Amino acid sequence: MCSKIAHCGPDYKVPLFSTLRKKLVSGAKVDIDEYVASVKKAWVKGGCTIMSDTWSYRRQRSFINVAAYSPSGAVFLKATGFSGERHTSIKIKDIISLVIDDVGPQYVVQIVTDNATNYTAVGEMLVVSTQTRCAAQGIQLLLKDIYEQVELVHNMLESILDVENELRMLVACTEWREIAYSKSVAARNTTDIIQRQDCWEEGNNVKKVFEPLVGVLRLVDGEGSTSGYLYEAIERVCEGIKNIACENPSKYARILHLFKARREENIIHDVHEAAAFLKSAFMYNDEFNETPGIKAGITYMADFLVAEEEKLDFLREVQLLFSPTAISMLQTAHPRIWWDYCGDSLPCLERHAVRILSQPCSSSSSSVCERHWSGFEAA
Repeated sequence: MCSKIAHCGPDYKVPLFSTLRKKLVSGAKVDIDEYVASVKKAWVKGGCTIMSDTWSYRRQRSFINVAAYSPSGAVFLKATGFSGERHTSIKIKDIISLVIDDVGPQYVVQIVTDNATNYTAVGEMLVVSTQTRCAAQGIQLLLKDIYEQVELVHNMLESILDVENELRMLVACTEWREIAYSKSVAARNTTDIIQRQDCWEEGNNVKKVFEPLVGVLRLVDGEGSTSGYLYEAIERVCEGIKNIACENPSKYARILHLFKARREENIIHDVHEAAAFLKSAFMYNDEFNETPGIKAGITYMADFLVAEEEKLDFLREVQLLFSPTAISMLQTAHPRIWWDYCGDSLPCLERHAVRILSQPCSSSSSSVCERHWSGFEAA
């Protein structure tokens, strides 16, 4: 900022408050209105995800932020403050219901909330039965179940494993043995640990479990339409853990139990299973299996997302195969774009596929809600 000011030269005069208020702010409002209008226009085809999050200000005042997210961008919709009040599920439901009415229920594909108990009850009370959990938070809860602050531990473990040879050489060198501290009990114990082969083998085993989980966390915590990728990514993690567990089933039984519990309760929703079915590359893969979860996803679409008059067309189109042109695009196009380009012969399925595959899995996508918290903090 200082360099920009210096570039203007010593004769530059800072705009008066009245100038900022009348010209710059009004100009910015025009730009924002145009942006919001373009985003809302895209909801007609792709729908949107309603995201909600809570935030407590340092003066003990809490806010519930609600935003709408789609591939066209994010729009901040509402912020409601609470002073000395609890965030009951009824209050949260009332806030989200008003937002859905303003947006239009026909445009809302899903509602992504965090995994708190008060949010869990919200979905049961909403007329729009499309509540899903924040997948990023669900994975974080799983990682926390396995080990507190595990992403930090994972990064620390990875950095230690990267310098295994250097650490072994350090405790074996003459300089280390000449240091007075190396004679202490703690130093001798550390040396023994570093020189034990099973220490490094166990460290690599831990890394094999956590690395794919952290990878999925980064996927869903990033920007963009990720709903079509979550189910497949979680299935790959599950298979990876099972393969590792074959070597010592009792050792990994607890991790598998925690994984399955969080997967069902906090990470995977029927809409993600439907998105996996609609992700063309995954569906057409030789390894694709129509699991009970995939069938549940298709049933969920038919029950909650497809209008009554469309159901026969929807169920018929689910059975149809792909054209050669469509198959050639499977590995190169985002699934939403694939359906938009190749789904003309399946209009009912295409319409719902584009809407589902346009959505994120996490309320932290692009830090939508966090951006607005920082605005309150600055104010």
